[in-house]
Amino acid sequence: MKDTTLRYLYRFWSQVYDRLVDPIFRFDRKYVVSQLKIKKGQKILEIGVGTGLNLAYYPSYCIVIGIDLSRDMLEKAKKRAGKHIRLQVMDAAHMRFKQNSFDGALMTFALRVIPDQKKALKEVERATTPKAKIVIYDNFGRKPFWDLFERIGWGRNYILEDLIKGTKLKIIKKEGNLVILENGKS
Repeated sequence: MKDTTLRYLYRFWSQVYDRLVDPIFRFDRKYVVSQLKIKKGQKILEIGVGTGLNLAYYPSYCIVIGIDLSRDMLEKAKKRAGKHIRLQVMDAAHMRFKQNSFDGALMTFALRVIPDQKKALKEVERATTPKAKIVIYDNFGRKPFWDLFERIGWGRNYILEDLIKGTKLKIIKKEGNLVILENGKS
């Protein structure tokens, strides 16, 4: 799906996401964010921050940069952003951050809607420090049910192991819909 199509779709979804979509995919956001094991002063990247439903669970002693392709979603997220959180319109496959800028990264149901998933993961690898934790929460694998939702902007199926081939990202934990990667670059 092209960026312009996604932006159009998410203009609509930004109006109903919290009331309609979030209850369908409800999960323990506090637990998922806690898997980053954030230390004081660390800088965390959230890709596909959307309306900011995860923002309340970041400790105030870190800096969070939340990116999303949808300006409309970020407008909703601004209402949830504390002083330690900055939001930017940005394509995850073409991030404007320097190498090794982040100590960790989070994606919740975001990778599936990124048009170039492999490129986005290469960008995460580049933008995070060696040994950084990358937490992904999603429905993994090929599931026919999800194929129906690609057209309405809810993303497409993928196999994470296929996407990380050719990167230094390594799976260190799998727990249901939660996967933790470690950046193995040196």
